[in-house]
Amino acid sequence: AICCIPRRHAAYRGGCVQGKGTMGSALHEFESAVLLSFDQTAPAHLRDVALSSLEALKLSSDSISFCLQALGITGEACVKFWCLQVLVDVVRQSRYSTLAEGEQAALRASLMGWAQTKGAPQTDEAPYVKNKFAQLLVALLKVDFPHKWPHFFEQLLGTLQNGPVAIDFFLRLLTSVHEEVVSSDGSGFDASVAARIKDGMRDRCLPQVADAWLSILQLHESAPELAVACLHTIHLYVPWIDINLVAPPHPPRRFLELFVAFLHEPQLHENSCLCLTELVGKRMDASAKLEHLDSLAVVRLLANVAASGVALSAPFAALVAAVSLELLDCWERLALRAPPSADGSNLSASASSSLRAAMPLLLTCLSSPLLEVSQCTMNFLHAYVGRLRKLAPSRDELSAHEEHLQQLLVGMARKSVHPADYCFEAEDEAEEAFTAYRREVATLFKGVARVHGSLAQLFVRSTLETTLDAIESAPWAHVEVALWLLFQLGEGLPDAAIRDKEGVFPLMMTRLLSSSASAHPHQAVQLLYFEIIVRYYRFFLAQPQYLHTALSSFLDGRGLRNQRLAVRSRICYLLLRFVKLTLKAAPPQFVDAVSSLSLALSLSPSDEPFPLEEPHLANERAAAAPSGAACSGERANGPALSGSPEALPLSAAEQLNLFEVCGLVLGAPLAQPRHVAELLEVLLTPPLDRLQRLCEVGLSPPTAHERQHRRAAHPHAAGGLRARAASDSSDEVFFAA
Repeated sequence: AICCIPRRHAAYRGGCVQGKGTMGSALHEFESAVLLSFDQTAPAHLRDVALSSLEALKLSSDSISFCLQALGITGEACVKFWCLQVLVDVVRQSRYSTLAEGEQAALRASLMGWAQTKGAPQTDEAPYVKNKFAQLLVALLKVDFPHKWPHFFEQLLGTLQNGPVAIDFFLRLLTSVHEEVVSSDGSGFDASVAARIKDGMRDRCLPQVADAWLSILQLHESAPELAVACLHTIHLYVPWIDINLVAPPHPPRRFLELFVAFLHEPQLHENSCLCLTELVGKRMDASAKLEHLDSLAVVRLLANVAASGVALSAPFAALVAAVSLELLDCWERLALRAPPSADGSNLSASASSSLRAAMPLLLTCLSSPLLEVSQCTMNFLHAYVGRLRKLAPSRDELSAHEEHLQQLLVGMARKSVHPADYCFEAEDEAEEAFTAYRREVATLFKGVARVHGSLAQLFVRSTLETTLDAIESAPWAHVEVALWLLFQLGEGLPDAAIRDKEGVFPLMMTRLLSSSASAHPHQAVQLLYFEIIVRYYRFFLAQPQYLHTALSSFLDGRGLRNQRLAVRSRICYLLLRFVKLTLKAAPPQFVDAVSSLSLALSLSPSDEPFPLEEPHLANERAAAAPSGAACSGERANGPALSGSPEALPLSAAEQLNLFEVCGLVLGAPLAQPRHVAELLEVLLTPPLDRLQRLCEVGLSPPTAHERQHRRAAHPHAAGGLRARAASDSSDEVFFAA
């Protein structure tokens, strides 16, 4: 079954180990075939011959013995890999089960013998060879452990004294056991096999394995890479082994001491965090878990580590969040345990106290300048805020957490400030990550507002007033985040809080309306101002005396006459929404707005083509647009209009929105019919004149320029306005128009 590679192709063999006699010759040709099969640049006909002969070798009756011999002789890593893969296939494809008991035992002994030759650095193998060997041993374990190979782990543990290569093999084997057997993430997971192997390890070798881990960790100065691998392996096993093996209830706690010490070592820090995270997350009854966490004193230990100057990393923040979440879970389970008891109440109070002790460090992680560090706290914070209403239903109980809620509000506000160079129009990957993070912060902020509405209102009011008082000198991002907090606050408050004339919310709205935020030079601030006006339309329904102030900001240089295209386009849509929502409380002065709108609508269409999207699609896009659309620096406020904004025409979607605004206002009973008729005439005359001119073109096919102007005339918009006004006005007004 061994192929005969022509001697002229010897260059493909590379170096090979020459044996004696028949095996040496066969090995020579075998190595050449394997090397050729991996060489994508080799002539196709030679590779086909090599692959065909190797496939025949796999199917031959002596393939197992041949691969075992070649494994021990060859010096080519890819040849060893090929041999190991053949043996893996033999075990997995049930061919192994057809072998006699003696043949199976010989195979196991040969593999263990090969492993025992590894120890000193010069005996090391390529990583992919070591991984494949571990995969082969695990495949055998799934079949033979513990009934046919009961002393496997004892034999493997006996090789550790051989040197660092043996230790590396050992750790890779344990990791492979997790990946191939224990973890349910793999497609080949078998619960019965996993239970059998885990039970066999518990009965026979886990204490010895834990002792080996401890010995390997103590090599962290001379062999830090082995300590890193060992930590990674330990964190995989902690969830299902006896917790006392790595975290006994009483000193000495040698593992814990090493884990905490390794937090100060950059190379070991991440995997130490993983081990500690698994230690605190070990599944237990609530009272046992609380006792476990108290015995570890993990809150105090982590606070001391942070105070010592260790840089906050994402793994460390995830560890702090895991500790906090476990304490929160203990508090909830103990507080809601039925039937209630004095002992349960005491334990619940203890869990709540420990959680409050963990909060300062958690909030420090939230405030980290690194987004990935802050992000690690979010899952806990969502759970914390979501469960507070249930766990602290009374004001007195909630007051114990008020300080941390206040700090949480401050942290969220600071983390929501845009970077100074943020570009809204062309976000890069980092800016997209910030936007996603800010959305999550918004959800969390609204949760705090629901739990403690008065605290959230006072915080937003303080932030808003402080910022607006210094609006001329404050960075645009600080002004924007103050308005953003007000914008988000409404979803966390009941409608009654917004309509209450004596409450805090109306004070914030009146302060905003009296400020210069609507005229801020940065369009992100301007747009957010108008978004707030529309979102809190109920404030204007309750206090209609402010409607004129709001409407004026829409119509002047801050809104429709704004120099910024993005602002003007968005304002046309927001004005329509605002008028629809507040029309029932509108004063007669709303009719005066039609005069301003008719001036803008009377301008001749631009010579530049309009966007090809239909007006209703442009409207939907405007509804989904973000509140800011600008880049900082020279591009900070997006493209500006060249020339006076009063002399430039509106786009198709903008005209459609404004015509509908006029129809709504004129259709409402806000003015005398004759005055409405006069305004309709002024409003409809320009588009009707343009329509008349288009009709005079005749039936000849329109040119591209004519098609553009037909679109621009918007007779359907004017007609819709007329129908809108006529539906709510008298016949006199309709026919006068």
